[in-house]
Amino acid sequence: MGFWDIAKKVGSGIVNTTKEFNEELKNLREKYQYENDYELFEMLKDHYIKKKLTNKEAVAIRQVLKERGYSSEDITREVKNLLS
Repeated sequence: MGFWDIAKKVGSGIVNTTKEFNEELKNLREKYQYENDYELFEMLKDHYIKKKLTNKEAVAIRQVLKERGYSSEDITREVKNLLS
């Protein structure tokens, strides 16, 4: 097997992994879209304290909040407020 054959296999694996990751994020965003903002912020707070969520779940929650108009700074500030 030549170099380019190996490179093609590695590249295909990366593309498939990225597609799977994006599909999981999409499914998680759909799951969390029905939660209200307060519940989502509480989930993020618990993630930082008790690690109740996976990192993918935390990313999906942040994406849902961003879709609702929160900036990254707003989300961080709100979680910090809940932690205090």
